[in-house]
Amino acid sequence: MNSVPELNLENFNVYGQLTTDVNKEIENRKVDINNFSGLSFVLFYSKPCCKEYIKALEEIHSKIKPFKVYLYQTSKGTNSSIFSLKDAPYRIIGFPYVITYYDGYFCSVYKPNNLPEPNKLFEEFVKFSNKITNLNSCKN
Repeated sequence: MNSVPELNLENFNVYGQLTTDVNKEIENRKVDINNFSGLSFVLFYSKPCCKEYIKALEEIHSKIKPFKVYLYQTSKGTNSSIFSLKDAPYRIIGFPYVITYYDGYFCSVYKPNNLPEPNKLFEEFVKFSNKITNLNSCKN
């Protein structure tokens, strides 16, 4: 089974967007739509939480799919915007927490109280992906 790619602090800019521009200060990083094109789901988790979700994402990652999935272990440090900036697009409160991105930009959130059970993730992600693909945007 393929392991899900694990993101680090370097993969986020100060606005909490996805980037691979790790050679710049966090404020100067740009969203990277080439490496994060289309829809991406990032599971933010804290050990030992979320083993069933990680297992479900490993299964999703090993299949052909219309989106990408990633893990982010919060004990490795996080972008301050994710937790505390006044204008941050989201704040992580509790785990598991899934942030969705479209072309590297923040799209939406699955908070712990509205995150589907692990066995329903693939179905939910496909449904959400179809909606976003049909709109060609995250904006409702």
